[in-house]
Amino acid sequence: MNFTLKQLTYVQAAADHRSIASAAQKLRISASSIGAAIDGFEQRFEIQIFVRQPSKGLMLTPPGKVLIEKINHLLLEAKTFDAQLSGHDESLVGELVVGCFAPITPHILPLIVRAMKSRFPGLIIRILEGDLREVNGFLASGAAEITLGYDLGLPEGISFTKLGEVRPHAIFSTSDPLANRKSVSITELVGPPMILLDLPESRTYFDLLFSYVRKTPNIAFRTGTYETVRSLVAAGMGFSILNLRPAIDQTYTGNEVVCVPLEEDLPAPSIGFGFRIRDYISPAAREFAEECKRVFATERVASMFVPQYRGDRILQSV
Repeated sequence: MNFTLKQLTYVQAAADHRSIASAAQKLRISASSIGAAIDGFEQRFEIQIFVRQPSKGLMLTPPGKVLIEKINHLLLEAKTFDAQLSGHDESLVGELVVGCFAPITPHILPLIVRAMKSRFPGLIIRILEGDLREVNGFLASGAAEITLGYDLGLPEGISFTKLGEVRPHAIFSTSDPLANRKSVSITELVGPPMILLDLPESRTYFDLLFSYVRKTPNIAFRTGTYETVRSLVAAGMGFSILNLRPAIDQTYTGNEVVCVPLEEDLPAPSIGFGFRIRDYISPAAREFAEECKRVFATERVASMFVPQYRGDRILQSV
């Protein structure tokens, strides 16, 4: 049995939506057409592509994952071939799905997306946000082709390219006495109330920082939102430790926070982009990776990285 590109698209849509009905609605065709395409592939290759679970929909089997990866590759090659014949840029057609660690998304990703869209207006960029575990999961499952995040909790099979180090720093309200300092020691932050960015991998990292001085922080509030942390600090509810400094000190409440470097040489995660090892990397994803490198080399992004100070002296900078 020979398969058409249309049938390949049907099976791909079922995998993307984890549902025959949802895929049919998206493609505006009958569910029976998608079911027939799936049955045809399963009979031809004598494999089961999906496990049908009433509560969870379609779940890819191991051989099904391999087949879907090959289908994705073939469809991308077909789009590239069509673009070449049409005289369009051969590398950037179709859709690119990018996974991004939510706390850094609003600060850096728009700069990359704007540059990409200005060069390749025909490219569709879809963004998946989440905490680090979710972002790593996007990549591991194939939901995203490239991710932007930290090198914390990376699963096996992921290739990570470092673009910089995001060293920890403290933030205070403008009325906090420590806000007037050039730098602070983490030992000075054991007693005051702390606003914790409470995300998987992130909370483990912050625990690690205080373990270096064998202390436990006084956590007053926990939140999973970066800007809520900053707004609570600006309101005088406590201090926090973060890794990336936004371009402005103003928070959503209108109040400001003050960034103060930490004196100790503490562990700093790397920020960068990730691919799945051995996966076919589309031209669009390769261009996105190169754009990441260009954007991270700008002074605008460099200003978001806080150097390590001791007193008035810079000890380390990115």
